[in-house]
Amino acid sequence: MTGAVAVGVVCWRRRRGTPAAYSMLVVMTGIIWWSLTEMIAHAANSPTVTRAGFALFPIALPILVLGFHLTVRYLIDPRYVPSRRVIAILGGNLLLVVLAVLLPHTRELVVGTFDFQPGGGWWHPGPLFWIEVVVALALLGWSGALELRAARHTSATHRAQLLTNLSGALVPSVGMLISTTIIIRNGNAWPLDALDWTALGWLFTCLLDLWSLDTQGLMATVPIARGLILEELGSAVYVFDTRDGMSDVNAAGRRLLADAGVEADDLLGASRVDLLALLGARPGSETGELVLSATRNPVREVELRDTPLHSGKRPIGSAVVLRDITGVNQSRRELALANTRLRHQLQTIEELRSELAEQAVRDSLTGLHNRRYLDERLALAIEDAQATDESVSLVVLDIDLFKAVNDQHGHMVGDQVLVAVARALAQRARHAETITRFGGEEFVLVLPGVGFDAAMERARELQTAVDHTLVPTEVGPLRVTVSGGVATAPLHAADPESLIRVADEALYRAKSWGRNRVTGAGLSRSSADLG
Repeated sequence: MTGAVAVGVVCWRRRRGTPAAYSMLVVMTGIIWWSLTEMIAHAANSPTVTRAGFALFPIALPILVLGFHLTVRYLIDPRYVPSRRVIAILGGNLLLVVLAVLLPHTRELVVGTFDFQPGGGWWHPGPLFWIEVVVALALLGWSGALELRAARHTSATHRAQLLTNLSGALVPSVGMLISTTIIIRNGNAWPLDALDWTALGWLFTCLLDLWSLDTQGLMATVPIARGLILEELGSAVYVFDTRDGMSDVNAAGRRLLADAGVEADDLLGASRVDLLALLGARPGSETGELVLSATRNPVREVELRDTPLHSGKRPIGSAVVLRDITGVNQSRRELALANTRLRHQLQTIEELRSELAEQAVRDSLTGLHNRRYLDERLALAIEDAQATDESVSLVVLDIDLFKAVNDQHGHMVGDQVLVAVARALAQRARHAETITRFGGEEFVLVLPGVGFDAAMERARELQTAVDHTLVPTEVGPLRVTVSGGVATAPLHAADPESLIRVADEALYRAKSWGRNRVTGAGLSRSSADLG
C-alpha cells in the first residue's frame, strides 16, 4: 500500500498536461482499496469484520480495470477521448459491482459464505465474484492487446514505457490466476490464512511504476504516438500494402480526396495509379512535382514522395506523401518575376548611368569627347607609355579664322563648321586614337604608341582632310582650314600639362607662319614647310 501511495504522489505532481497521470491515480486507488480491505479482513479476529473486509475488496477489481485501460489509452494517445462504448463497459462494470456489494439481496452472491474455524477458516466466493473475475481478466487482456499492438509501431522509448506498464498489470493478473486455481482446487474455497498472490503482484506493480517514473521518464515525457503525428501532418499521406492497394489515409489525405469529390473510404484497396488519376495528376514543372486538376479549389501543385515501409527487414508496403506546394511555387514564380523586373530595372539604371557618364565626357554639339575625357585619357596614355618605354604624341588642331566665320555668317554657321570639322576628324580616326573638342574651335588628338615623325604625318593627313571640307551657307559653300601643332612625350614633355602646352605653342607658330599648316615642337619654319 505504501508503494501505491508513493506512485500516486508522483503522478499527482506530474498531472499537468498528462492525462495518463489521472488514470494511473485510479489504478493506485484500486491497489490501496485492495490492500486496505485485505488488512481489515486479516487483522481482526471478529468474523463480522472479516466478512466486511471480504465484502468490500471485490470493488477494487473494476477500479483497477478502469484505471489500467485508461492508462493504456492515454500512453498510446495523450489526446484520447473515451467513446460511449468504453464508458458503458468500464463504468457499467464498476457500477454493477458496487451495487451488487451494497445491496443486501445481492451481497451474498458476490461475497459468498464463510466457514470460520479456530486459527483460520475458509471463504467460499459467490457466483457474481467469479463473473467479475472473468470480466476483469477479459478487460485486462483487451487493454494488454491494445498496448502490444501500439508497441510494435512506435519509437524505442515509447515502446519501453508501454511494455513496462504492461508488465505491471501482467504480474498481478498471473497472481489472480494462481489464487483462482487454488480456490478451484479446494472446491471453491479459499483458506483465510493463505498468502494472496494477487496482492504480491500489486506490490510488484508499484515498484515497477516507481522505477519507470524515475528511469524512463513516465508521465514526465510521454512520447507522442506515431499515429497521432501522422494525423496531424499537413501533407496528405496514403499508405499502400505490398499489393499496391491503399490501406490507410490521414486527415489531410481525406480532405484532399474530398476536395476532388471522392470519399477516402470508397478508395480503400485502390492502386496509387487510380489515386493519382482521380486527383487529375499530371507532371509539374519540376521533377517529383505534380499538378492536381481534379480538385474543386484552384489547381493545386504538390510534391510527391513514395517511401517504402518495412517491419524490420520485411517490406510491408509504402507511403505516398503529397505535400501541397501551391503557395511555395506561386511565391517562387512571383519572386522570379520580381527578380526579372529588378534585373531589367538595374539594366535600365546601368544604361542610364552609362549614358550619363558618357554625356559627362561628351561635347553636346559635336559628339566628340570633351576636355574632361582628354585629361583622363592623356594621363593614362602617358603612364602606359612610361611603363612600356614607348612614345605618345599629341596633335592640336585649331580652325583658322573661326571668329571671322561667326562675325560674317553668324553663330549658327559657326556651329555647323565645328560639326563638319568634328565629323571629318571622326571619320578618319583610327582604333587607338582619341579625338576630343578641347574648347572653342580647338580639337586635340591623342596618339598612343606613335612617335614624333609619324604623328607629324598623321596631323598633315587630318589637316588635308579638313581642307577638303565645305560647309554650305546662304552665300555658298564655305571652305574650312585648320592649323596644327604636334608634341611627343617623353621627347618634348613628360606630363600631360606640359605636353599640351608644348603642342599649343607649336600650333600658334603654325598660325603665325600663315595658317592651314602643321608644325611640331622644336621645328623651325623651314623644317615644317619641308615636312
